[in-house]
Amino acid sequence: MEHKYLLDVNVVLDYLLDRVDVSPLIYDLFLKFYQLELDFYISSSQIHTISFMFLKEAKKTRSLEIAKTELSLFMKSIKIAKTPSYIDIENTLFIQDSEDYLIELSASTLGAMIITRDEKFLNSSELTISIEGFLNQGEPQKAQIPFLDLKSLNAQYFNAYEKAFDSVVNSGWYIQGSECKAFEAEFAAYCGTKHAIGVANGLDALILILRAYKEMGVMQEGDEVIVPSNTYIASILAISENGLVPALVEPDINTFLLDPTKIEAN
Repeated sequence: MEHKYLLDVNVVLDYLLDRVDVSPLIYDLFLKFYQLELDFYISSSQIHTISFMFLKEAKKTRSLEIAKTELSLFMKSIKIAKTPSYIDIENTLFIQDSEDYLIELSASTLGAMIITRDEKFLNSSELTISIEGFLNQGEPQKAQIPFLDLKSLNAQYFNAYEKAFDSVVNSGWYIQGSECKAFEAEFAAYCGTKHAIGVANGLDALILILRAYKEMGVMQEGDEVIVPSNTYIASILAISENGLVPALVEPDINTFLLDPTKIEAN
């Protein structure tokens, strides 16, 4: 299980403005973040408030340029959680405090807990935890390693994916189009070839490859195509779709790859 935390406005400002008088454990909080290498976020809905409040207060003790630099460095050290558009205006928290509701909504998209010192927020949302509560909860338990953890693999690219999704959805062009052409050109360059053609899935790719061999005269109707018997069904479907005959060969027990010594026997 991933451990993610979203920081409330008051927690961020306490840290940036050195407000240890109202939040004595604020440095302990961030120290623990860095020690445990935990991901921490702020909601995109908070950015304006944090920026406005920090620069307003910071200029009392430092120059505006220094304050802007501090804010910039902090923003580069955190991650931004999107504010979803599916807002439920009938939600009790939205009615009580729309800012808290938007922060909770952002946290829910990540499966994150919200760290806050706002007592009202702590009492109204199940996703909140106090600074003291976070520091006293002990070390996060190590979760079992999942068989295929695509969520963790994709997490580091989440913002880039989100930007790409928005661009494609707003374009209204889901097949072919400029995004597809750009991908084909970039993938061809990555592979060191002149051309690349995007298709819907691996089965389509295999079908087209074998069909191209037939069009070029390399293969004829009824030719056999050797495949390992432990292959995925797409291999067989691509072969039969092209009027070819699959020849299944047992794999090598040590490598599970096709055993070349068994080809002739087949």
